[in-house]
Amino acid sequence: MKANKIIKHLALSTILMTSTAMANIKTGYGYVENVYILPSKTLLDAKLDTGAGVSSISATNIHVYEKDGKEYVRFDVTHEAIEQQGKRNKDKVEKVAYDLPLKREMKIKNRAGEDTKDQYDERPVVEMPVCFDGKIYTIEVNLTDRTHFDYPLLLGRKALIQLGAVIDPAQKFTVDGSACEALFAKMAKEQEEREAKEVKEVKEATINSDQKNDVTGVSDNKSKKLQKENDVSDEASNDSNTNDMDKQ
Repeated sequence: MKANKIIKHLALSTILMTSTAMANIKTGYGYVENVYILPSKTLLDAKLDTGAGVSSISATNIHVYEKDGKEYVRFDVTHEAIEQQGKRNKDKVEKVAYDLPLKREMKIKNRAGEDTKDQYDERPVVEMPVCFDGKIYTIEVNLTDRTHFDYPLLLGRKALIQLGAVIDPAQKFTVDGSACEALFAKMAKEQEEREAKEVKEVKEATINSDQKNDVTGVSDNKSKKLQKENDVSDEASNDSNTNDMDKQ
């Protein structure tokens, strides 16, 4: 009897733990979704690929350089233009300039049959903030020219774990960009409120400073007037003493 109770208790605990873990995971994302890269707020079609360990983004004009003893990488995110209703224009290529700290460099094994003499492709890696389904994440992406691929952004397993995403390969574009757009609007409003508050605080500080200067000026004038009166009184007293001495 005790053994049966223990088994039932363990089974119930396992069910509860599984339910809690699943509650934190969004299920049913498609294998292609809308993702905004930040801070440019550029909308890209992203392939959610559980077969890839790391994420990569389409980049051209990649240039690694050093500044103030630290390494940076300058590049253009290159992608097909996304026009109204999310349609891609394959005849129009857009570029967005980025300049980010270099996180590291990694080697990616080239696919068999690719037209390259090198077995590995060395790629710079940067941290890039993205907005997905109304939330902002900072993910690692390696930089490579993906203009010959269907999708400019590939999210690998590491990024998918951050997103808490489970992929349904039968689905596509299950979320639109409206949640991220609402988030951007909220962030812009909060920024405006912060700036307005800072301007107000500066004005109040200026007014208080002017009032203090006015009070100080009045006080100085009173002191000067009092000093002048004292000087006149001293002169009168000296004149009186002089007259008394003359009489003597």
